Amino acid sequence: MTPDRIKTIAPSFCNSAGVIMNVLELTEAENGIHGVSFIHCVPGSERSNHFHKTDSHWLYVLSGEMHYQERPIGSGAYPEPLVLRAGQMIFTPPLVEHRTTFPRETMLLSLSRFARDAESHERDLVRVAP
Repeated sequence: MTPDRIKTIAPSFCNSAGVIMNVLELTEAENGIHGVSFIHCVPGSERSNHFHKTDSHWLYVLSGEMHYQERPIGSGAYPEPLVLRAGQMIFTPPLVEHRTTFPRETMLLSLSRFARDAESHERDLVRVAP
């Protein structure tokens, strides 16, 4: 896991009407985003503890703080977490076990390669022990 995958997102355009933030821009040659999920996380909660067989996603922190960990499939322990705060995002590729924890109330966007309807998501997901 490399910190160079963490991106800080700055406002793209500001005026009296508000702010526009281009969170992710993909070229035609790249895989498109087919699922965008807004996620609310309560303090002390843990999410993920899984890997995706083929899907990938970006996690964008809208507010709060996310501790992100990843490891190779089958590894015994997670490394020290990367701490992401509002305005930062990280990419999770397929076939990488990952876990997220939230020390305080946090709002996220998940931008995934594939649709996130329950059936499709579960079919591509492999849960792992924490």
